[in-house]
Amino acid sequence: MDGTPEAAALFDEIVETTAAWLEQGSAEGWVRPADDPRARAALYVTWLLAPLAFGEHLSRVLGVADLHGTDAPLRYSRTSLDMLTHGVFTDERLLGAWDAAATKRRIR
Repeated sequence: MDGTPEAAALFDEIVETTAAWLEQGSAEGWVRPADDPRARAALYVTWLLAPLAFGEHLSRVLGVADLHGTDAPLRYSRTSLDMLTHGVFTDERLLGAWDAAATKRRIR
């Protein structure tokens, strides 16, 4: 996306729609609640849009010729869903380190 007002409005609309969807999922019990739902939605959208910006590199790393064909999504969607469902880290040491730094700097 470029820096035009139209692109910003489109991104904001996607974030708002995603935030509502995630909040609905939270209310229904299939999405974990978030301390900052808007940030969660913005980061989720950015993550999902990343292949548009880095498509050539992602195709190369995954070893697929067509990122938008059937093979690539079948390859990366399972990993993406696993990361979102089970997380990446096995404990809370990084979250604890962030909390300690935020407390020290009084971010939160």
